[in-house]
Amino acid sequence: MPLIPGALLHSSPTTTLHELEGDLDLRPSTNVPWDWIRKEKQQTGAASDVTLWDPTADKAVFLHKIIITVSAACTAQITEGADAGGTRLLDVYLAANSGAVIEFPHEAPYKLATDVIVKLTTSAGNAKVTLYGFEHA
Repeated sequence: MPLIPGALLHSSPTTTLHELEGDLDLRPSTNVPWDWIRKEKQQTGAASDVTLWDPTADKAVFLHKIIITVSAACTAQITEGADAGGTRLLDVYLAANSGAVIEFPHEAPYKLATDVIVKLTTSAGNAKVTLYGFEHA
């Protein structure tokens, strides 16, 4: 099986998956040595700092994919913790009945800080959000 020694994470140029868990085994079915987690949220009406993913204590979320769809024209933010400048993973204007997708490579997921909650804020309409990733200490 192919290995990626020291695969680089998006959040820090000095932290690698190798440092976290040894060489990364790119198994075709999972591509990471941890179990994938899918989080889904259906939000009715405008949202303000609604929790999408609250990691287990002392763990960090590693995001692979963010999918959002909305029913009405709105602004949408998916953030690391409370919505503020510098915390936004996704900050978009969306047309009615549209959506957006952000995908990070399997071998280099986006790592949030330990115990940071992923949140949603929207200005109008209903939203559906799906997050794919895993948690690790």
